[in-house]
Amino acid sequence: MKIYTFTFLFLFSIILINPVLAEVSADRDFATTFDLNSAVVSPRANALGGAFEAIADDSTAAYYNPAGLSQLYSMNVDLGGGILSADRMFFHVGYAHPFASLGVFSIGVKYFRSADMEETDESGNLLGKSFSSQDIGVALAYGRDLNMLLYGLNAGVRVEYLYNTILDEGYSGYTVSYGLLYNFYRIPSLRYLSTGLVIENIPGVIKWTTDTEDTITSKLKFGVAYRLFRDRLILSGHLVYEKDVPVEWAIGTEYNYKNILLRLGGQPYFYNTGIGFRYEVYEINYSLNIDDIGYNHYVALNYKFGGQVEEEMRSKIMTEIITTKAEDHYNEGLFDLDNNRFDEALQEFQLALLWNPDMSGAEDKLEETKNKAKEAKARGDLKEPTFKTTCPSAKELLKHYYAGINAYMKNDLELALKEWRFVARCDPENEKVKINIHKAEIKLKEMKK
Repeated sequence: MKIYTFTFLFLFSIILINPVLAEVSADRDFATTFDLNSAVVSPRANALGGAFEAIADDSTAAYYNPAGLSQLYSMNVDLGGGILSADRMFFHVGYAHPFASLGVFSIGVKYFRSADMEETDESGNLLGKSFSSQDIGVALAYGRDLNMLLYGLNAGVRVEYLYNTILDEGYSGYTVSYGLLYNFYRIPSLRYLSTGLVIENIPGVIKWTTDTEDTITSKLKFGVAYRLFRDRLILSGHLVYEKDVPVEWAIGTEYNYKNILLRLGGQPYFYNTGIGFRYEVYEINYSLNIDDIGYNHYVALNYKFGGQVEEEMRSKIMTEIITTKAEDHYNEGLFDLDNNRFDEALQEFQLALLWNPDMSGAEDKLEETKNKAKEAKARGDLKEPTFKTTCPSAKELLKHYYAGINAYMKNDLELALKEWRFVARCDPENEKVKINIHKAEIKLKEMKK
């Protein structure tokens, strides 16, 4: 039912937003000139062709889909810049800070400088002077999850101040952009799929030094992403709708080979490529794209305050738990098989494979047990085993466990209890889960007093 609710909200938003876009959009000939939002902030997103709205899982999410900020669990600093064709340059610095019960806030500053140009008089004669155009953008963004409405749904907003100088003229103004991101965690067949919806520049207004005002072109972006092979491969794509302009598209892919990230993306008539390196709390990204002017190089450094270490520790703990649980069930299965308790042995071997599908020997023992059970049934010594598991894989089960921890940190105790009770039903001997459930129940009773 929830997926139908989300689909309805998405379609309704497009119907609602379409006339708004028509009202706000300005003439493309001059409006896009003022759009500093088109500047590349993330080499990672750029290498994916810009198709980042449904991923948005780092500090630059503020610019691509502010809803993605809610996926950050540690403080992030991002420093980047670009050496662009035609002697242009670009710099960016950003910071994101999560608060357990409030969401994630971020601030970013962008600076763009055009190439030096020769100044001329009204007749076109050179004056022997040069000048350049400079653009500055300061963005405040906020994102948080909306699990209380629909599990996996995230929302965000970005407000950006823009400032430009060119000779004695220039402009200042602001834009507001909104984003939604939905992860299909609760639907087994779609749990690796995510979608993003971004509405940019509503409103977007600038005021020139000549006291005239213009509006910045509004855009509607819709993105999808799918993760494969335990997140080692990510496929992404997006569509961009803008008034009086053909719909634009882009696709991208990212492959993680031992923390070396290879990326390739494409847009109409152009392609982008890039590479990234992760080491503990650091990530360095580079991208190259070719436009109709020339080659553009971007590089950025991202630093997570303990975030990468935390994720590595979680992964290590998950691996240890999976290995231990699988071995325990496997050994129990061997004991039951040796004692001709075939029904119990089937259950144990299936649980061992549930925890670790790659466990050596478990599938062979499972087949051996089934054959011996059939032989025993033929002799009339045993009924047909009817054991079926309804629990997810061990990796998915641990995701529910950590989802409970995140909900507990945000004081969403009812959601935390729901996640942990699900884990306890599938893993009734997990003492840590029992303790967490007990703590959450006590805290919930105290809050209701």
